[in-house]
Amino acid sequence: KEIQIKNNKVKTFNNINSANFTLKVWKDGKEGSASSNRLNLDLAKKAIKIMKNNANKEYFHGIPNLEKYKKPKVFDKSLEELDENNLIEDAKEIINKINHDDVIVAEGSLSSSINESSIINSNGIELNEKSSLFSIGIESVAKKNGNVSSWYESDEKINYFNDFGNNINEKTLFYLNKKKYEEDTKAVILSPEVFSQLLHHSFLSNFNGKNVEKHKSLFCDKLNQNIIDENLNIFDDGLRDKAIGSFSFDDEGTPSQNTTLVEKGKLKHFIYDFNTAIHNNTESTGNSSNGDIDFSNIIIEGKENNVDDAIFVESIIGAHLGNSLTTDFSVNAEHATFDDKPVSGIMISGKVIDVLSNVLSIGKKQEEKNGIITGNFASDKINIIN
Repeated sequence: KEIQIKNNKVKTFNNINSANFTLKVWKDGKEGSASSNRLNLDLAKKAIKIMKNNANKEYFHGIPNLEKYKKPKVFDKSLEELDENNLIEDAKEIINKINHDDVIVAEGSLSSSINESSIINSNGIELNEKSSLFSIGIESVAKKNGNVSSWYESDEKINYFNDFGNNINEKTLFYLNKKKYEEDTKAVILSPEVFSQLLHHSFLSNFNGKNVEKHKSLFCDKLNQNIIDENLNIFDDGLRDKAIGSFSFDDEGTPSQNTTLVEKGKLKHFIYDFNTAIHNNTESTGNSSNGDIDFSNIIIEGKENNVDDAIFVESIIGAHLGNSLTTDFSVNAEHATFDDKPVSGIMISGKVIDVLSNVLSIGKKQEEKNGIITGNFASDKINIIN
């Protein structure tokens, strides 16, 4: 179920029921995969035909067997009871919170979904799991005295929430009065939203076991070596309760787990799917996703300290242009403050690996953004360009 908002008005409601089946077959080192909204004999014939026409895989060591599975809390029954009227009333309430003092809701959406995932294979796996997701995203705009400001905020959880949008009006108005930054600050504090974007686009792929195998990782041959600040721990936790990336099993039927990637600054593990793990003489970490290897919930732990005389960056533009192998990034600070006042004309750049090796503080309040759970992250190894 989804509600769309446009220019302070509830515009559309969509109620979509869909199904997708993917059937995979293997023979003599070849793989065939076919997808459809129907599971029938024709789908099997298509997968077999594709397999026969495909080249041999680089390697194939089989498919997983049935194991013991832990079940994280990923389903909230209350979402099944939400209907169109509930979402419309919520959308109107959010609009009323924001739409005053020259601020409008330019666009936004509220959505509620129930998903059922199943996997069956010829090695005895037969698994099913139900999950839920409630998400809200709102973009607001303010125009006053010739100045224009915008603000985007979103949140998503496995359960229903109705406390969204309380500070959007205030944030939008706050950034109407940006002043050009002209200070000489050494430290930068990144919001969880900003920090998560930089990690996704310029760092995390170095923990992908396939990238390590292909020598496309910064961390090849560095297991048990110090790679970042000794006060930092990084986990990939697919079993965390009420986290949107959690699941009992991955796309191949391997149990999800909590994998320690970095412990006290030392590299401890990479993430793998079934075949990549066997090929590299290790075990799958339960990270197969859509035919690739991907993360579940990244959790970053570290020490909290007071950081003074720092720029606080709340949102950025251009994170997708980062280099994941060198970890270089250069982005515009769309929303930033200094001394609790909005500032403009700032870019920040650097290497994520250097930022993680020189940590001033990781905030006490943890937030889940883009599948990464962390706090405000402070470092003095981020270049400030103005």
